[in-house]
Amino acid sequence: VPGEAPPRIYSNAVWKSADVMTWQEMTDDAPWAPRAGAVVVVKDDYMYLLVGEAGFICDPLPECELPYFNDVWGSQDGASWEQILSNDAPGHWAPRAYFQAVVKGNSMYVLGGQDFGIMSNFFSDVWSSTDGVTWTELTSDAGWEGRAGLRAVTFKDEIYIFGGSQFDDAAIVPGEAPPRIYYNDVWKSADGMAWQEMTDDAPWAPRAGTVVIVKDDYMYL
Repeated sequence: VPGEAPPRIYSNAVWKSADVMTWQEMTDDAPWAPRAGAVVVVKDDYMYLLVGEAGFICDPLPECELPYFNDVWGSQDGASWEQILSNDAPGHWAPRAYFQAVVKGNSMYVLGGQDFGIMSNFFSDVWSSTDGVTWTELTSDAGWEGRAGLRAVTFKDEIYIFGGSQFDDAAIVPGEAPPRIYYNDVWKSADGMAWQEMTDDAPWAPRAGTVVIVKDDYMYL
């Protein structure tokens, strides 16, 4: 919204709550750069914060690029953080945001997402790690279309992904990008390498940025 909206504000504060009504600020300035589109997973009672983007730092779009990260940070309590993997360290996934990450067994998995430049790249790769430091590319093309804003959960020892979108808004890349595509397909995998399409047209409307949770024996979207 050039010339109309106030500057976007990005945060690196961390808060916690035991009841949703009372909140305690653990830090107002974590050592990782303020960002959006990041994901946090919990493995072995340890929090891992994965990547994101640092926001619109130049104008006008699309003649400039957003800084995207591929660093990994860890914390036991949300107050003290350590950098586990530096930005652009070799041997792991490209910088991105609006991806998904899940934990299955002893591994965490990074799935899909996008970067942002004059034309964004939309990923369909899958990576895994047991410690956040050493990453293995399980596939560079999972079979589902590269996308951002997808959602993923681990359910009955399989990874499921839902929806998402591809291509940029016309407001960002006017007259250059194909129309944005939204998905309502569902895929699953037992190992992150081989993927099976469960449906290419779920009854819910195509969408990105939805939320999926697991409760008892059901997945809820």
